Amino acid sequence: MTDWYKLVGNLNGIPSTEKITVTYWENSKLKYVITFSQLKQIFYLYEVNEENKVVKSKEKSKSPIDLEKKLNLKGCD
Repeated sequence: MTDWYKLVGNLNGIPSTEKITVTYWENSKLKYVITFSQLKQIFYLYEVNEENKVVKSKEKSKSPIDLEKKLNLKGCD
């Protein structure tokens, strides 16, 4: 089993100005990440691809709950 903190700590593609606030996993694979930019006071949604690289979506919000509603969370824990 993968140590989640090592995987999350080694994600490429998230700017240093953003901090990971929420992760979503499906079948022990990281699928989505929500980050927060303290400078802009906004949350961003990223999708994690098969190579564990993050891809920033067009979705952003002042609340992480709004971003969660846009996800297909079936099977995520």
